[in-house]
Amino acid sequence: MKVAFLSFDFGEYCIRLASGLAQKAEVLLLLPDQRAAPHLSKMNQAVRYQPFHLPRLRQPLRQLAMVYGILKQITSFDPDVIHLQKGHLWFNMALL
Repeated sequence: MKVAFLSFDFGEYCIRLASGLAQKAEVLLLLPDQRAAPHLSKMNQAVRYQPFHLPRLRQPLRQLAMVYGILKQITSFDPDVIHLQKGHLWFNMALL
C-alpha cells in the first residue's frame, strides 16, 4: 500500500506518524521544510520525505506554485491513500 501523507503543520507529530506507517506501507511525507527541520532525526529511513517551501498566505502566485508542486508530487507517487493532516487555505481549493 502506498500512502501520501500531507500536512502544513505539526512537524514532529507528522514525522512520528509517517515513521510508524512506514513499517507497514510505502509512505511519501510532504511537509514544509521549516516545520520538519528540527525533527528529521526522528524520521524512519523508509519514509520518502519531500519538503516544500510554505509561502506567506498573502503571496498568491507562490501559493499556487506550491499547490501545483504538491499535486505533481502526489500524482507521480500514485498513492492508494492520501492522508491530509491539516488543511490549508490555498490547498483546500485544489481538493476537488
